[in-house]
Amino acid sequence: EEYLAQNNKADKKIYYVNDEKQQSQYIRMFKDNDMDAVILNTMIDSHFIGFMEAENKDVKFLRVDADIIDNMKDDQSKEEDNKGLQEKLEKIIKEATGKDKLKIKVEGLKSESTPAVILLSEESRRFKEMSRSFGGGINTADLFPEEETLVLNSNNTMVKRIAEIYEEDNRKEDAITVANHIYDLALLNQRQLEPDAMVKFIERSNSLLMRLL
Repeated sequence: EEYLAQNNKADKKIYYVNDEKQQSQYIRMFKDNDMDAVILNTMIDSHFIGFMEAENKDVKFLRVDADIIDNMKDDQSKEEDNKGLQEKLEKIIKEATGKDKLKIKVEGLKSESTPAVILLSEESRRFKEMSRSFGGGINTADLFPEEETLVLNSNNTMVKRIAEIYEEDNRKEDAITVANHIYDLALLNQRQLEPDAMVKFIERSNSLLMRLL
């Protein structure tokens, strides 16, 4: 009740953090918008969350990487402009990452310095974690894939430039490279990259740095 009152949460959503280092970007976004998140970083906290939701049917716990709250969105961002930009960026991002099933959304965020964030469905993530705990060592990644959404910030200069240079002569590969890098940076703010992806990320980083010399 204290959290809901302090954060004026009429929708009864309680946002939490379970890894302060890994979720630092999301924490910063909350702080920049005068929002708080509770720290629930022990093994017993997952049971505590389930208990609290069972006891309070109208209360919902969401990890900070599960949603973009309205306070973080730019009220001046025009929906029709974002729609046109989304069509272009969806094509570019999917071509860059090779992930045809990746959900992509374009939002105008107040934090112009943030190009993109990854959101994970709270329900699918919890189900996967529960299955991993009781799966007897069985890999459940294919059985219970996490619902992942890439949110691109239409107020970020790099994001807008990707769509522009993709259409320019001899700049398509540059747009693909930057799009891939933005996606990996968003992933790194949410979790560790897979070994092969990390190797490619480092190689791409070195290549981009060499262009500055």
